[in-house]
Amino acid sequence: MAAGDVVLRVPTSLMLSLHVGPAASQSPVASLVAADPLLRATPTLGLALLIAHESLQGSASTFAPYLKVLPSSFDVPLSWQPSDLEPLREAAPPVFTRAVNGWRMALKQYAYLAHKAAREPQGFGKHFPVTNDPKANHDPARPLFSLSLFRWALATAITRQNEVPAAAAADSTLALIPLWDMCNHSNSKDTDTSFVAAALNEASSSSLEVSSGGALECRAMRDIAKDEQVYIFYGERPNSDLLLYSGFVPALQPEDASSASLLDALSANPYDRLPTPLTWELEVRHKNLQIGRF
Repeated sequence: MAAGDVVLRVPTSLMLSLHVGPAASQSPVASLVAADPLLRATPTLGLALLIAHESLQGSASTFAPYLKVLPSSFDVPLSWQPSDLEPLREAAPPVFTRAVNGWRMALKQYAYLAHKAAREPQGFGKHFPVTNDPKANHDPARPLFSLSLFRWALATAITRQNEVPAAAAADSTLALIPLWDMCNHSNSKDTDTSFVAAALNEASSSSLEVSSGGALECRAMRDIAKDEQVYIFYGERPNSDLLLYSGFVPALQPEDASSASLLDALSANPYDRLPTPLTWELEVRHKNLQIGRF
């Protein structure tokens, strides 16, 4: 395959999203999200609900074959046990804080959704049952919208979601893109990494496009040999983001970055020196840091 050739093409009819693909018109989740201010304001949560709903449909879901091959668990902190977070407390306190906050937010979101389902048994609860009590008009054999299902759906969303153009959602929407989202990551800007074969970078109009036929195309950035793995570029993210939202940390990461508060360095009580609670964030991009100079 030569540089510039299409590696794969995914039509919008195969994408799982609230605003493009079959779920946009066939799933009740789109209208449920549109009617709820919190869900409207949290696109990733809305996508996670859609994923959970399709999972609850089992083999009746249009996306059943795709959902069946997705991982049953993810390596992101959201899927870890609380004890698994402890090493981050000492090794990377800011990342530990973000991971714990992610857990807390997920629990709050599920509590909100479960309460909503119980409060609206003929509306939201009809599609996201949290009880199999026949008195609540739920099928005892039907799977429930459990916390474990929600965590899995939310982890699926945060690890696989991508923005795609959508006229119905202020020009773009979040979507899962089957097959393409199964490609591993490599930093396409690292010219020494010869196995970088394809990049889908939202910042590059030449590598991410939705064709006139309604399909996302992934094109090779260089020649690809037979049996060679095709990689995509997950974007310019520091290791902390890759750990939190993708579940891995590359051995070499030119895009890595760290942040430190200068207020903490100035004084134990920085407000003694500064009249206003200003906060500066110092970003150190490792690729530009020279030994002995700062």
